[in-house]
Amino acid sequence: MKLLALALSGLLLLTSCSKNAKVDKASAPTPTPTVTTASVPRPSGSSDEHVKRSRELFERNNLDGSIDELNKAISLSPSNAEAFCLRGNALRVKKKYDEALADFNKAIELSPKYPDAFYFRGLTLMAKEELDPALSDFSKAIDFDPNYALPYCDRGVVYHLKGNNETALRDFEKAISLDPNYTVAYNNRGYMLQLKGQFDAALRDYEKALSLDAENPYAYNNRGSLKLAKNDLDGAFSDINKSLGLDPENAEAWCNLGLVHLSKKKEAEARLSFSKCYALNFKLKPRYEKMAKKIEQAKA
Repeated sequence: MKLLALALSGLLLLTSCSKNAKVDKASAPTPTPTVTTASVPRPSGSSDEHVKRSRELFERNNLDGSIDELNKAISLSPSNAEAFCLRGNALRVKKKYDEALADFNKAIELSPKYPDAFYFRGLTLMAKEELDPALSDFSKAIDFDPNYALPYCDRGVVYHLKGNNETALRDFEKAISLDPNYTVAYNNRGYMLQLKGQFDAALRDYEKALSLDAENPYAYNNRGSLKLAKNDLDGAFSDINKSLGLDPENAEAWCNLGLVHLSKKKEAEARLSFSKCYALNFKLKPRYEKMAKKIEQAKA
């Protein structure tokens, strides 16, 4: 189960809370949040046109085209902090993290109170598993824009990774208060509530997430995991299958499906699901083998 991709008990790879996010394990990028520019002086002239075209290309997932337009914008206006930030974000989505960090650093040098540059640099650091610097950047983004929901959500993810679930829960709640339609924040808060044993409240959050985004594979997987915990095996099977239909590369969903099959005493199907899970992410094997053993012991 995930916090945007946490396995049944404990965490694994995260999903960023950014609305670009497939998960950290993600394959193809989906559109990321566009960078706000209220705090950044806008250059005049044709540089703006290249920035505008870069945004349009980015929204169509044409990352190389977007970067090319931003290269032109920066060539025309080397002090354009927005262009550096946008190019850094496109490089981040391409997983060129060191190049992305260089661009975010430049954007911050040019505009030291630029919340988006801190936020996206935090996402990049989180992807590199540099949690303390990521936490600092999310906090700075919040300091410069206290009404910015995204860094609250991602800071909550970092707090969870560092074992501070109560603070994580508060950050997810703050993100929801700022953006009541924030699907990922509901999903993540639901997971925190599930960890606290508040299953009914967790279920409401998963269902709210799905009401906002009926094709969210992570909310289906999390709700399926919750149903499995409540021994609703048919409901768990249905939700996890929906998750896999939307994201066949979701390793945790394959492992959760294996647990459902095992609970239904379908050992062959369970072995197949676990093999698919471990092929996608071998690091999951120790945790899920431990959970499978508990299920086997309960059946004995």
